Amino acid sequence: MKKRLFWLNSVVLLVGLGIATRAVQVDYRLFSGGIGKNPAATPCLYGAIAFFIAFVWSVKIALAATETQRGRQVNLNWLLLASTIFAWSNFIPILVRFYCAAPGKVVIGCSALPLTNPWWTFCFGGAASFLLALIIGLVIVGRRRRVAAVPGPAAGRAQPQ
Repeated sequence: MKKRLFWLNSVVLLVGLGIATRAVQVDYRLFSGGIGKNPAATPCLYGAIAFFIAFVWSVKIALAATETQRGRQVNLNWLLLASTIFAWSNFIPILVRFYCAAPGKVVIGCSALPLTNPWWTFCFGGAASFLLALIIGLVIVGRRRRVAAVPGPAAGRAQPQ
């Protein structure tokens, strides 16, 4: 299998790392201005850490020998699954608060900023990035499993003497 999917996974995780890092920067700037929460108390920081670990791990997988990639990708998928659950469990309450708010009521997002559209938040960007990386990782493992299960052209036939 070509390594394109492995590198695509790394690019998606790099984009997610950029989103999460920007969210932490905004949180820190607001906190230092006396407006927001301590960035260490927000899920953005922990999402950025998970993105960093997953990104480095995915690059190592892309650079690894072909025979070890599948096993390493399976392990990375476990981290991506946990991170996806974490990210969506932080985004869904924001979404619910936004759509259940009374008309005209200002909803405050996790970065202590007024929420105008939940689909343009850092939380959604991070959750979507984790989900996309997980889907790509599952496709990689599925393709690897299918390639390993398909016998070669001479398998099962007697070899000519």
